[in-house]
Amino acid sequence: MKQALRTLSLLLLVGMIFALAACSGETTTTVPPTGGTTTTVAATGGTTATVPATAGASTSTETVSAVPRGGHIVTYFAEFYNEYDPAVYTNRNFVSFFYDMLWNIDLALDQKVFNYTSTYLSSDYLTGQIAESWEIAPDFASMTVKLRKDVKFQDKTTVGMDAKYNVYGARPLVAADVKWSYDRLLGLDGATKVAPNETNWPANLSMLKSVEVVDPSTVKFNFNTNYQLAVGDFMCARVNIAGPEWDTLTEAQKADWHYATGSGPFIMTDYVPDNSMTFTANPGYWQKDAEGNKLPYVDTVTLAYLPDKATALSQFIAGKLDIISYPFAVLDNDQATQLKSAMKPDQYTEYQYFNTPMAIGLKQGNNPVKALTDPKVRLAMQYAIDLASIEKEFFRRDISNGIKISGIWANGTAFNDPASWPADLLASYTTYDPAKAKALLAEAGYPDGFTFDCTIFAMLPTPLFQLVSEYLSAVDIKMNLVVGNTPPDMTSVGADPNNPASVFYNIWATSPSMLSYSVLKDGPNNYVHQNDPKLDTMMSDLLAAQTLADQTKLAKEIDQYYMSQHYLLYISGCEGYSNWFNNRVQGLHGQALTPNYYMGYMLARAWVTDGK
Repeated sequence: MKQALRTLSLLLLVGMIFALAACSGETTTTVPPTGGTTTTVAATGGTTATVPATAGASTSTETVSAVPRGGHIVTYFAEFYNEYDPAVYTNRNFVSFFYDMLWNIDLALDQKVFNYTSTYLSSDYLTGQIAESWEIAPDFASMTVKLRKDVKFQDKTTVGMDAKYNVYGARPLVAADVKWSYDRLLGLDGATKVAPNETNWPANLSMLKSVEVVDPSTVKFNFNTNYQLAVGDFMCARVNIAGPEWDTLTEAQKADWHYATGSGPFIMTDYVPDNSMTFTANPGYWQKDAEGNKLPYVDTVTLAYLPDKATALSQFIAGKLDIISYPFAVLDNDQATQLKSAMKPDQYTEYQYFNTPMAIGLKQGNNPVKALTDPKVRLAMQYAIDLASIEKEFFRRDISNGIKISGIWANGTAFNDPASWPADLLASYTTYDPAKAKALLAEAGYPDGFTFDCTIFAMLPTPLFQLVSEYLSAVDIKMNLVVGNTPPDMTSVGADPNNPASVFYNIWATSPSMLSYSVLKDGPNNYVHQNDPKLDTMMSDLLAAQTLADQTKLAKEIDQYYMSQHYLLYISGCEGYSNWFNNRVQGLHGQALTPNYYMGYMLARAWVTDGK
């Protein structure tokens, strides 16, 4: 078994890159792989930075006044969805190119205070975007928001598109649009409630009672709660603002990218399914930078799907691809070495992150593989996986200080605390004991094992899942591995409670509301589909918490309970991976790296040094 592991890892290494030794004059800055700390690195000069997954790299020190206007940025992208409704949650991060929100992250923050690549938010990290100012009632029962008066919806004729695609007629955005945007998420004030694929808006906005239009530029939110934490969660909910004209479109029009419209910095001007999306700078964009310069700086941004990693590597080296960024390694270790050998140190910047452990969600659902519904079986499967060998021989990680394991909360949150777990719980994820696995299977009534299916998508490290299959086979469990083409292919399997196939899955939540749609039985992003009343009750208590202390206590309890049920089969420790920038891209350089829900917002503030 170990020989098979070693051979495959050397031939087909997945490349979750850990801190590499500096070469060709590059410098490496390393920070601890746990939350909160940020490294400061230059945005030029072949720099390597090692940071937590919830930490961002530095802002370029170049002054905005030196920005070359125009140019084109091409960035790697792997998740295209034919969904343009404003109710779509912003983890479809391409929507941030054409939608604005009331609030967005405050780019003036010290990165030691807030790491821009994190999805974990507090209202302290926000600044007004469409919202010009806001006032919260002393009893936290309401909030009155004044809107900017210069915000307009996109005029697509300015980029050569037909006027029929101007959903809103390029009119000003007003308070009634804000009310409409929130009302339809919850079905308030007679609005028809929408049901987007992945977002549990009733959980995210559970505190919202009603929305009032005070005047064309003022809106009032009334809450059914009376504590500050709820108001903060409301502000962090990331609601895209659009207008009622959207619901006058036919379903076919809503699924047509030409009609994707908001008030955002870029206009979608081309879409080739599963290939590319192109966004052109909105000439009428209302927002300017701190020095009064018009945004966005670049003319166009292309999101390019390159399923073949070798193609991504060659195009990056050739200067045809500017950014390789994703929340796992796109380039493997050998390809990273090729990149460093082929390019000059001042041509690129590498950013290194530690992210969530890789796992398989052991599907429960309406038509489950019976064996997977038994906690003893799920525990046995974890004991059958040799994480130490995988970490050392497949990922080539130094585990002299132990395997880094995280629960369902992301690093950098106050809720992520595996050190507080009972020793036997932590050991169940790090101990390789096939004999114990066989004994547990026999106790559960499966001495001869069983068979189940697992679906992943093509960009995941297939050799790792093949190794997992070998480990499970050693205790007579057969895992049939199916490799889909794209993340949506896999997601459709995971989202179907009637499909018994398990899928690659991790949670790594950054807020209680985010956890709710991954953990609640009917959560739209729950790909385990467990029927666990205790977990649902614990989650309800967490969502109702009124103080940070109560929230933190309950969040840690949920973490321990969920992990004790072994719904996720961990097949790695916390993964390390690298993202890459061509140094012709400047501005908010490192902050735009990962799918952090603000891609369009960030790239509107990036530029290219050659203006091409």
